[in-house]
Amino acid sequence: MGDGGYGDILEMVGSGTTTRHFEVYATAERQLDADDLNYLDAKGCFALPEQSEELLEAYFKYVHPTFPVIDVSEFSQKYAEHGLQGINLLLLWSMFSVSASYIQGTSRIANKVLYVGRAKLLFEISQEHDKLVLVHSALLLSFWFADTEDVKQSWYWTSIAFGIAQSLGLHAPPEPSHGQTHSRSRAGLITWQCCLMRDVWLAFGMGRPLRVIAPDSAMCSGELDLQLTDLTLKGRTLYAADEASALQNMWRSLVDTTNSLRNIMTSSTVPALNKVFPYSFAGTPDTGGSTSITHVSRHLKIHQTTAAIAIARAKNEQQELQSAVDRAIGVMRTMVNDGTVDFASPVTVPLVTPAMIGCLETTRLADLGKDPEKPRVIDSKLDAISEFLSALEDNYPAASILSRVLKTARDEIWNVRS
Repeated sequence: MGDGGYGDILEMVGSGTTTRHFEVYATAERQLDADDLNYLDAKGCFALPEQSEELLEAYFKYVHPTFPVIDVSEFSQKYAEHGLQGINLLLLWSMFSVSASYIQGTSRIANKVLYVGRAKLLFEISQEHDKLVLVHSALLLSFWFADTEDVKQSWYWTSIAFGIAQSLGLHAPPEPSHGQTHSRSRAGLITWQCCLMRDVWLAFGMGRPLRVIAPDSAMCSGELDLQLTDLTLKGRTLYAADEASALQNMWRSLVDTTNSLRNIMTSSTVPALNKVFPYSFAGTPDTGGSTSITHVSRHLKIHQTTAAIAIARAKNEQQELQSAVDRAIGVMRTMVNDGTVDFASPVTVPLVTPAMIGCLETTRLADLGKDPEKPRVIDSKLDAISEFLSALEDNYPAASILSRVLKTARDEIWNVRS
């Protein structure tokens, strides 16, 4: 919903629990007829969850460092002045639909179904006039994937986001002469970078072509400040300077990795792995006294190993491919062993697929007669992938789908070989 004065507070009745009341903007009341307002009311769109503050903090601790689509300066200012009432309601539900993944001790899937449903209703009915909010909301909604039957999933919502972003001219460099303010230009730049990132990894994960044509220099990590040192919630600074610096560096590495994968997907010339990744995979910190740093580090490594698998496959280098698959499985094992799999991001599930396929191919092609230990080693790797997916199932429905695919493929391969 758009900016404007506050109208009357709609009285909400929670289902057995106390919920926050959200004031409806006067402009929204003028735009929507009574039936639409009553329908949104009945669906709970104006009643924020009790754990809203926790959801908000989880968003900026776990989502923002890897997908900084929200302009922190503008958000912090509105939140400081008005609290949750100062934040766009559509945007809030969209943010909560992702950050609910990180709230332990709750029914995360059920909550995400609820929050996604409310965000979708507001997206379709509220007549939101802030197009940048629509882009942000659509991008965040694209992280939800429930089942293969629902057409309004990741591909659908990213298509909407990309289309609106391009209609706003976000793909073009900001031009001050057009009257844009610096903050607006920066917000547009960050939004477009997130569009590019979502396009690359979603297209790769789904085996589809890129939808956004961009020059090699389109994603410039050095220009993208996460603004973590500016982020305060309830008067409390969320990140210390050294923590913010570490997260900023890992964000730049993630952008560089994304650029490398985009180049692989669009170029007939495949660079050497050490040219694409001049840094060591092991050089990325796993811990740093912060769950955010650990989470982002694992997130980055999964992306790096996935890109390495893509490079090896494009070069048809089986040894490099196996090495990259082993590194990816190593990250999965680490996350299961230390419990950080509970903080895996929504994009983790599709990024398991390249390692899974690589491991299954090894199983199919391996000369087991030459090495009697080979079946045990392969089974151990497949077990690690299966265990990783199982640990994700109570958070991400897509993990259950992929887990069933793995079991079926694994059984078929071993049945043929036996």
